[in-house]
Amino acid sequence: MLSTRLATRPMRATAVLRSVQRGFAAATEPTGATTASQVTEHPANNAEGAPQEPLRRKIVLFGGNGFVGQGIVTAALRAGVDVVSISRSGAPATFDVPAVATGLIEWKRGDINVPSSYEDVLRDAAGVVSCVGAFGSNEVMQKVNGDANITAIRAAAAAQVPRFVYVSTVENNLPAFVLRGYFDGKRRTEQALLEAFPHTGVVLRPGFIHGTRQVPLGGDKTLALPLWLLGKPLESLFSLPPVRLLRDNVPGMQAVLARPIARDDLARVAVAAATGATPAGVLSVDDIVREATRAQ
Repeated sequence: MLSTRLATRPMRATAVLRSVQRGFAAATEPTGATTASQVTEHPANNAEGAPQEPLRRKIVLFGGNGFVGQGIVTAALRAGVDVVSISRSGAPATFDVPAVATGLIEWKRGDINVPSSYEDVLRDAAGVVSCVGAFGSNEVMQKVNGDANITAIRAAAAAQVPRFVYVSTVENNLPAFVLRGYFDGKRRTEQALLEAFPHTGVVLRPGFIHGTRQVPLGGDKTLALPLWLLGKPLESLFSLPPVRLLRDNVPGMQAVLARPIARDDLARVAVAAATGATPAGVLSVDDIVREATRAQ
């Protein structure tokens, strides 16, 4: 098994892709022993008399260019898991390669609504992760949060991908008219996922996700927005028993007082879930925090 280690400094995504391509051509040294839990076997290797040669783990990611998506890319690379990120734009303008990256990344142009644009990369994937979502009109939110993700789920099931992970949102008990399209779209996706992947599908329900968000300013310039300055104090506050009591018993507070979570914690759990290292089913914020601790 061959591996290429990416550079450890921020660079343009196109440069990252070129370095990966050069690495594939130049890699000549094995990386050492790999345990059975770290590999995915290609179906062709299961034929009688054929050699059982493990392949590198690979996940397919929808929404990899966004705030949460880039966190998942980073978590996967740190874990030695290869990533194919599908988006209409392909590579993002910039991407910070993690210092201990051992996985490989491919930025692929594709439309989540058009399975033919990405079905070729699903065939040997260990799992799929989608963090595609949007705000807007109810119609837009239904299409993006619901229809688009459901299309990807059906495509993954048809390609016999073993697992699918969906980054949803916290359980909601706000009045039905509040962000109706947003919550309805996500719940429809959850239902479709659990029907298509009843034993291996994972729904992640985080609340407010914090970290450092890079806001594009045009060209290569970005502004670092420290969401953790708000998220970390609220994470501690909303974990207190009195606040949890209010959240669970006062109408409308289940979403409002949901415990925030660090993007890196959520990302680690998403990667672990896509590679079969977490329980299947619906994971609440508390479940995600617990699994993040285990995945460290």
